[in-house]
Amino acid sequence: MLQPHIVGATVKDLQGATLLPGLGDAHVHFAATGFLQTALDCGEIKTVSELLRRVEKEAAKKEDGELILGLRLRTLDDGVPTFSQLTAAAPDNPVFIRHVTGHGAFANELALSTLLFHPGRPGLVLDEHDKPTGYIIAQAMQVATQKMYTLNAEQVGYANAFRAGAEAAVKQGCTVLHALDDLPAVEALLHVEPYLPARVLPYAQTFDVDAVEKLGLKRIGGCHGMALDGDFDMYTAALGKPYLGFSDKLGMLYHDTEMLESFVLEAHRRGFQCAFHAVGDRAVEQALTAYEKAQRAFPRAARHRIEHAQLIYHNHMERIKSANIMMSLQPAFNYVWNHLTYYEWVDRERAHTVDPLKTWTLHNVPIAGGSDSTVTDLAPLLGIHAAVNHSREEERLNIQEALELFTSGVAYSSFDEEKRGRLETGLQADITVLKDNPLTTDPTSLKDIPILMTIVDGAIVFER
Repeated sequence: MLQPHIVGATVKDLQGATLLPGLGDAHVHFAATGFLQTALDCGEIKTVSELLRRVEKEAAKKEDGELILGLRLRTLDDGVPTFSQLTAAAPDNPVFIRHVTGHGAFANELALSTLLFHPGRPGLVLDEHDKPTGYIIAQAMQVATQKMYTLNAEQVGYANAFRAGAEAAVKQGCTVLHALDDLPAVEALLHVEPYLPARVLPYAQTFDVDAVEKLGLKRIGGCHGMALDGDFDMYTAALGKPYLGFSDKLGMLYHDTEMLESFVLEAHRRGFQCAFHAVGDRAVEQALTAYEKAQRAFPRAARHRIEHAQLIYHNHMERIKSANIMMSLQPAFNYVWNHLTYYEWVDRERAHTVDPLKTWTLHNVPIAGGSDSTVTDLAPLLGIHAAVNHSREEERLNIQEALELFTSGVAYSSFDEEKRGRLETGLQADITVLKDNPLTTDPTSLKDIPILMTIVDGAIVFER
């Protein structure tokens, strides 16, 4: 058989492996993902005593004053760590343990003083004596996250974190990811991104349009300081009806509507693509209304994004389609917290509408897949698996649709559909090579398909 001959090319016999367009991830907190590689991973910790032992062990390895950063803490079986417990476990180190949702954290005394908190800050939970409990939510959490990452960056270095995050991504077959990060991280990222093994597109989490424009970027928004609400776990997702078992607990909107609409209008007028975290139906309404008003004032193909949209009002689908809004979805949320989990927070009827997926496609709304790493793993195959095996059968995508969610969908969500997302002549040579064909693999085993090779712009950046 004739062999292809291209000057300078390397011929690889993949022995029947499957080539896909490079897999992507439309929602990654890249700094946190990188820091996770060196931070305390709390994902498997189940009890308070185990957490305290791990903190003590970390403190023994660090110099006085060095930050102990814990990530991905899930709800513990026996309660929550107290302020005094974390302080006793590491009296000479600031301790900051972030919940897996990213919308709450536990800190010790030194962390609170380092992060410059004071009792009057909204979101700093106090006890009956108006003393800090060490528990941080809402606005205080947003401020804390920014300051904590800056502190950690001084110790670890953004460049090291970004390299570690990109290397972890390509091992999972991910060729491109959208980094939703705070402005200092984005500024650092721009210096190192050309040297990373994966493509990284920054979305700057700041309301400072001028600062982002000076960086030459046209993507703005995300989570942290720009989140419109919180999460179900923390009862901070903004709902239109009260949480189950409460008459008046509706969660919270983090930003004034007038301020938000003014910002969106200006960003839209100046050509930015905006993205906002909105979990609850009331937060989705706030984002959607702001986008609709901006679009009426300055009609253009903006492709503004709503991140998550786990719970929506009945009229949101058609309005989102009409406004040409892009939905950035995280199917792995359903894998980790299927709809039965939401029985704890909302009534059965609403729980059965959380995390719509197929419904978006039936309404012809453009969707892109992401992980929200570090909330779930930066692993596109896990997202594909979760989309195909959704806990509600009516919301399952077929395998082809799920693949497009993490390929062409990701490309479309950043206006890159003519650059990548498909295997076509003239497009960038971003390719993910799998051992098995996902179209013929048992749907319940999709997440376990071995990744053999990741290629970015024609260069092999990972090979098993």
